[in-house]
Amino acid sequence: MSSNKTEDNPYLAFRAAKIARNNAKLEELGLATKPVVEPVVADRQTPARRGLPRPIQQPTRRSTRITGQQAPVVQELPDEFEASVPSLRGKRQRPRRPGPKNANEANVAKKARAAKTTKNAYVPPANSVRRIHLRVNDTVDKFLGRTMEKTGKAFVMHTSLGGLHVSFNKYSGVQEWMNDAIYLWVNVGKKDDDVVNDFLDNGRQISWFGGSRMHDETPTIQRLIRIGKDTKKDPDKGIVLWCRHYNTAAKTYHPYTCLGRLSYESHVVGSRPLKFIWRLLDYDRLLQHEDENVQKRFQEIMDL
Repeated sequence: MSSNKTEDNPYLAFRAAKIARNNAKLEELGLATKPVVEPVVADRQTPARRGLPRPIQQPTRRSTRITGQQAPVVQELPDEFEASVPSLRGKRQRPRRPGPKNANEANVAKKARAAKTTKNAYVPPANSVRRIHLRVNDTVDKFLGRTMEKTGKAFVMHTSLGGLHVSFNKYSGVQEWMNDAIYLWVNVGKKDDDVVNDFLDNGRQISWFGGSRMHDETPTIQRLIRIGKDTKKDPDKGIVLWCRHYNTAAKTYHPYTCLGRLSYESHVVGSRPLKFIWRLLDYDRLLQHEDENVQKRFQEIMDL
């Protein structure tokens, strides 16, 4: 049948003749190989597993009650044995250090503890504002009603210190000095803020909100209240207000203006953020300033 198909198909006939010619050539050269016959492997069947008896599992818990055994009889130890073992006499007490014998020794120990605490306390760097003594009255007399030529707290610090470059926290609204002096930074005029500072009582008072982490017991807040309540005329102490108002057209803040010293009026205890009311101690000096531009600028800031 296949030979008939080969004769009928010229291609198959040509192919068969070519194969025959090649095989003859291989036989002539002694290279002809016998066809490989693959051995037939009988299908192997997996022998069936013999059914072996499963081992009896013992309970994992060794409780005598579960296994059905009788509980052992516990005999009480005599009192003499308990008294002879130190670990059974009760909890061991730590030996206490002997206390001071007199008042002199107590003072020495107190000073030693204070020295140890001071040693571990934070020490500001040499160029920090917190290591500089500020004369508040001299600063207010020089800058009262004056608006800085440039924006930013750094320019205020640089100018008020006579060109000295210092290290300070520009993100805080409260700048503390080495003595009882504080710069209070206040923004006004931006009505879409979460908290809005306003002038009250025709500009004699101003509201101010503390930072998000500040509360009644924060050391900075305690210091603000203490200095603000101290009404003594000390030229080296006080809170100085630096205020900047928002420019709606330019969508930015104007440079800071010094509005003088502040005194503590009140605050809302427990509020978050803490809300303070401060009184402007130099209110009359600003309204009656010899420079009419200062009077006009102060009026513009209050009207925001």
